[in-house]
Amino acid sequence: MTILAIDPDATCSSATHHLHKCLVAEGSRLAKANQPRQALDTLFRAYALRPGATSVLNDIAEIYTALEEPESATACRRGVIPESAEKRYFNSKSSTKRVIASRRSGKNHYRRTHRPESVPLKLPKSNSNPRLHPEFRAEKTESRGSFVSMLDNGGFWFDGFNTVIVDGDQQILQEHIKGNAHVVCDVARHRPEQFIAGTVCFLDARSSSIYYHWLIDVLPKLALLEEAGISLKSIDTFVVRCNSNFQKQTLSHLGVPLERIVAPWNDGLNRCSTLIVPFLKHDRGDRFYNGLGLGMAQWVPTWLKSAFVQSTSTHISKVYVTRASRGTRLPVDEDKLIEALQVRGFSCVSLETLTVIEQANLMATASTVIAPHGAGLSNITFCNPGTRIVEIFGDYVVPCYWALSTLSELDYHAYFVEKKMPDGNAKTTTTKGVQTLAERRSQNIELDVDDFLAYIDQLETPTPTGAVMRGRHPLMKALDNLKGVPKGDSQGLATAFNICRSASNDIHYAHVLYHEMGEIAIHHKQWSIAEEFAVKTLKKLPSSGAALKLLGTALRGQDRLTEAAICHRYGLPPSISKKHFDGDELRTVNSDDSEQLSQLEAYPQHEMALQSPISLHEDPPWELSQTALHSAAANTFQLNNATFWYDGFNLTIWDSNNNVISDISRGFPEIVQSALGEKRPKTLAGKTCILGNRNSSNYYHWMNDILPRLHVLKRSGINPHNIDQFIVSPLRHAFQYETLETLGIDLSKLYVIESEHYFQCEELLVPTYGSNTLGKGQARWNPEFLNAAFLPANATQFLNTPKDRLYISRHQSNGRSAQNEEELALFLTKRGFRRQYLEDLTVAEQARLFAGASVILGAHGAGLSNIVFCQADATVIELYEQHIAPCFWLISEMTGLRHAIHYCGTEPRQGFTPGDERYYESADQRRNSNLYVDLPSLETLLEKLQIT
Repeated sequence: MTILAIDPDATCSSATHHLHKCLVAEGSRLAKANQPRQALDTLFRAYALRPGATSVLNDIAEIYTALEEPESATACRRGVIPESAEKRYFNSKSSTKRVIASRRSGKNHYRRTHRPESVPLKLPKSNSNPRLHPEFRAEKTESRGSFVSMLDNGGFWFDGFNTVIVDGDQQILQEHIKGNAHVVCDVARHRPEQFIAGTVCFLDARSSSIYYHWLIDVLPKLALLEEAGISLKSIDTFVVRCNSNFQKQTLSHLGVPLERIVAPWNDGLNRCSTLIVPFLKHDRGDRFYNGLGLGMAQWVPTWLKSAFVQSTSTHISKVYVTRASRGTRLPVDEDKLIEALQVRGFSCVSLETLTVIEQANLMATASTVIAPHGAGLSNITFCNPGTRIVEIFGDYVVPCYWALSTLSELDYHAYFVEKKMPDGNAKTTTTKGVQTLAERRSQNIELDVDDFLAYIDQLETPTPTGAVMRGRHPLMKALDNLKGVPKGDSQGLATAFNICRSASNDIHYAHVLYHEMGEIAIHHKQWSIAEEFAVKTLKKLPSSGAALKLLGTALRGQDRLTEAAICHRYGLPPSISKKHFDGDELRTVNSDDSEQLSQLEAYPQHEMALQSPISLHEDPPWELSQTALHSAAANTFQLNNATFWYDGFNLTIWDSNNNVISDISRGFPEIVQSALGEKRPKTLAGKTCILGNRNSSNYYHWMNDILPRLHVLKRSGINPHNIDQFIVSPLRHAFQYETLETLGIDLSKLYVIESEHYFQCEELLVPTYGSNTLGKGQARWNPEFLNAAFLPANATQFLNTPKDRLYISRHQSNGRSAQNEEELALFLTKRGFRRQYLEDLTVAEQARLFAGASVILGAHGAGLSNIVFCQADATVIELYEQHIAPCFWLISEMTGLRHAIHYCGTEPRQGFTPGDERYYESADQRRNSNLYVDLPSLETLLEKLQIT
């Protein structure tokens, strides 16, 4: 093992940079001399001197490509040190700093400013099908919320790419991490710390020299300071790069004294008397870029408009934004385009010649803005709702202005140059001869001016349905022709489908197109064709629940109702498996029959009798009619040289003889095996533990399906500290990090599944737990485990304190909230209830809150998971309308709570029986429907419960 030792004499800036350049040159020479391993050693030494030098990682990626290690090459191109290199070249695993959630730091005066929010995204209007680009497949923007950290003796490292914030106890704050935190900490420990006296505010962000990132990622942090009650005058030093005129203009305009600004010092950790760090993250990634702009908060464009727009002009303009001064991403024949647009009343503007205030005022008076993708479009944040935005894309496609337009309520159009459509916009390459990201980012746009002008003219004079523009990709033409076939024209429909089948061959994102063709077939009642394309979608994307619903609709159209019901509850009918996926040929074995598998018991199976919940209705709904709880045994399965596929929905596990272990696999092994094709699994060394499961981003499933597996692991005699990697779905929420940290899990060992799904590992551990989506497999040991983990040892103090009556409101959630929320809250307040939102509380705070409550009332939802922390004499009142599941009633039964249910509707519960596939087909609509709480009937229930 080679551990880098940094020469202490080379820590000053000039010496470090000089040595860095020498090592880069030597690494390049070694690579050209066909000495790749020596080149890697040298280049990683260079990277250790300047961890922000992503160009070095790109050079390393080329070497990994030549060595046929594509996963390592891809990681480097995304700015991530491959795990093998991290272990070889850095002491990252021996770092004394641990990662914690910001709120848990004892040295952090944490101030929440904005709650998380979610805004639905609709597919943009376009000359083409934007679904062909993975960047336009998102369904919503999801802001993580924002806060301000105020740290006593805090420190920061920022080198332009990596960001690490540490508190006074040498702990890394999880939310602020960007890049390779452990690598940075290993490098920083060889260098002396710099000290900055007074109150320091860290404002900088990646790519802050780019106008978009400055406007969207940096400036709104000043608004967070105001929200947190921190005066700019109280800050002695602002840490941010400020070299461009637009940066100086905006900071001065917002009241930041330029003489108090210092650039980040990146040759070591910077320690401050008091460090203030506003948290604002607009992408979905943590270590690297992932989904530019899709985490943007809606308040940001609103605040920017209020801060910079000063125009009172009533003049309305149409604007074309040119990038001529930049020299990149220019439309070919731009002169011809500008001339034609001027005839149509457009003004050509080079925004670099205007101040930021002038740009803001210009956009505030625009009715239409046309521009190739570029930073100048950031100014659409100043546009008024309804302004038409037309963004021109070449080979480089990102969705940030689509998201910004959605949040600003603009009329957004994406115009794609069609000849590149089938390839999408892969972010990385692993073979030479393919364009790199930098090349695609700078390449000019081969725009057909006549076609583009025809599209612009159509915006004011729409073409008839089914019309096809000249120059479009054959697949787009085929889809438009298919959509234009009138009902009843069976021959024309058959011909159009055949053309689509042919045109869709070898499309990288074919599953999107297959699903669209299936929907068109449903529209024409071509049920067998819809079945065909639903199956094709599943073969390309085994985790597609939408494809299963499409398949269910196709089967229902064929009067195959039993099979349709299976699909609508996310199952696969045996007939479909046998017909399309060779289900009979799948080699399966039960864990009890496998000689290659060891089974370590944690808990035996057990049963307990159940009492029906209290209700105003005589008979409980069928979902709550079971009379006994059957809890399966909890075990850890241990396999050597095993292979597995995990995509968030399916988990398929093969032993070394290529047999599927059926009882510990989940989902559809036959679909997964069909999708493998020529794929080769990625190798994972050491011990690998699978924690991932369906719906793990949901609080209930995280607490009751995921975390218990860690307890099962320990109960089986396996120390989690000895695990090399934990396989998990993407972690979206603070509660996930908090709970893992509370349970002692090293967050650096989490292996987050994203684009890779297929692995082979040296040793595989699969802790199982019998819970499922309805909670019917829960076990009595789980509440005991959760209480021991998240309630303090002196929790009995709550028994002797006045008990709260809590109304858990879902008014900030996306569904199942009360339509008469304020009326209900007032009604409950008069009866001693306190309205409570759970979104801003840590898990520990929620646990203490529920432990001190005598009555919990709320709509069916994840927040009720916390009733597991209630004392045994508490009462739970669960409100429901059309959607109900038994999970919270079962928790009450296991923990000795009194559980009541209340139907919120004006008439007895409507719906279908569990044997009717329409019940499952309408599941999503029922799951998200809001409730109207009839107060007189609720009062009757409270009286029955003697709650007055």
